[in-house]
Amino acid sequence: MVAVETAPLKVIDLHMQHSASIAQGDALNHAVWRKSNDRLELMQYLLDRGGRAAINKIRIDFYMVERYAGCSTPVHDAALVGDVELAKLLVANSADVHIKNSHGGTPLEQVREPLEHMPDPLERVRGRGHRDVAEYLERLENRRASQL
Repeated sequence: MVAVETAPLKVIDLHMQHSASIAQGDALNHAVWRKSNDRLELMQYLLDRGGRAAINKIRIDFYMVERYAGCSTPVHDAALVGDVELAKLLVANSADVHIKNSHGGTPLEQVREPLEHMPDPLERVRGRGHRDVAEYLERLENRRASQL
C-alpha cells in the first residue's frame, strides 16, 4: 500500500474503510518511509487497525532495496531511516528486533552496516538518527543478554 508514503491521512482512512487490509500487505514498511511529520501518528493508526498482525512480516520489495538493504520488517526499515521514535513505537507493539532480514541481518546489524556500498537515494537517508537507533537497539540487546 504505497499510498501511505504520501497520501493525506484522510485519504488513507477512506481507503482503509473501503478495501485495504494492513495485515496482508506492507503498509507498515511504507509508513516508515513517509516523509511528512505525521509518520508516528500514521503508524499508530495502522497498528490500531490490524497492523500488529504484520509487524514482524518480511517485506517483499523491489530489486534495489533487496540488493542493498534486504527485504525487511518495519523495525529494520525504521533502523535504516534512523527514526528512533518509530523504532520504539514498533517495539512497544511487539516488533521483534531479533528477526533477520533477507541478508541475514537484524535491525541493529543493519544500522551498523557501512554506508559506502549504498546507492543514492538510500545513502541520503542516513543521518544523526542512526546513532540513536543503534543505541536504543543495543540497550534492548543488552537487556535481553542480561536476562539469559
